[in-house]
Amino acid sequence: MSELNKEIKNVEYDNIIYSINEKEKTASVICSNGNDHSLFIPKLIKHESEEYLITSISENAFYKSFIESIQFPIDSELKTIEKNAFNESDIRTLTIPSKLTELKEGWCNNTKQLYQISVNPENKKYFCIDDQIIIGKSSIENNEYDELLFCTRNTTIVKLPDYIKHIRSFAFQRCKSLRRILISQNSQLQTIGKKSFSETPIK
Repeated sequence: MSELNKEIKNVEYDNIIYSINEKEKTASVICSNGNDHSLFIPKLIKHESEEYLITSISENAFYKSFIESIQFPIDSELKTIEKNAFNESDIRTLTIPSKLTELKEGWCNNTKQLYQISVNPENKKYFCIDDQIIIGKSSIENNEYDELLFCTRNTTIVKLPDYIKHIRSFAFQRCKSLRRILISQNSQLQTIGKKSFSETPIK
């Protein structure tokens, strides 16, 4: 067995299975083991008298799950949501915690019912506009928000902020009511990621 495998093991608490790294004292959500429609992901879990900070939601963690909402404490240490984390799930409500700095490409893939989303106002990388779109900085060192990462799936019209340079992959995917994107002549838009408008009726 490799040294890495010795350091990592799976544990279950409150119907959530975590992968814990015994060396780094961190934990990652890898799946839900129940049919709960609402989950609370705490700041940390305790295992064999040790504390492990929950820092990520793993790839495919909630694939095809019945989960509709996820809550985090104000002092959550979550930093990363991996790709396909909510793929084909029933997720409808999500708040981005204050310390989250990585939404990996495809994190919102096939989130067809994600209608309510917000960002903790203390977050230094992401920001939510009008409870509708999530914008972010391509680098946390940047002063400007230059990316659009997500749009609520029940949106009909979006006015793209002029300062947005990149529409990221899957940003508008499965927005079944989307009709128009308003882009001004002053727009700085440069790139549109893959499947950004996949399965939308936009004309």
